[in-house]
Amino acid sequence: MKLQEFVNNCQDLTCQGNIDLEISMVCSDSRCAEPGALFIAIEGYKDNGLKYIQDAIHRGAVAVVVEERFRTQVEDQKTATICYTGNARKCAIDIARIYYNYPSESFTLIGVTGTNGKTTITYLLEAILKEAGLKCCKKGKYYNSRSHPHSVPLF
Repeated sequence: MKLQEFVNNCQDLTCQGNIDLEISMVCSDSRCAEPGALFIAIEGYKDNGLKYIQDAIHRGAVAVVVEERFRTQVEDQKTATICYTGNARKCAIDIARIYYNYPSESFTLIGVTGTNGKTTITYLLEAILKEAGLKCCKKGKYYNSRSHPHSVPLF
């Protein structure tokens, strides 16, 4: 998939550099970057993805997404295309949707929230749905090996 497709389909994404690049993967953890990656530098509560841009590029990232407010910190970057957005977390969601071909359009999502009884409800729902012959997958804080605070790895 070309970087141009992300630029065309994300509401808040502009790039400085070549946008005719082939993107082979999307990541927000520089340790996962491979040749052809689009790295999204997300500011965390304890750390900032900006610190890992060079690592992602060294591992093969060809493009990087950063928030507009950090423009001056990455302007001199010449080895990868730099894309700017107002909110990297929101942009990461759009990018993941596009890259993985809008996966949420192919399933029904049921969310369970509350103070007490969530685990019980999810197991009951799973049993009911399976009995009805439907495929079901539980995702949660304690029993999901894919729990992650960022949107990209969830897809």
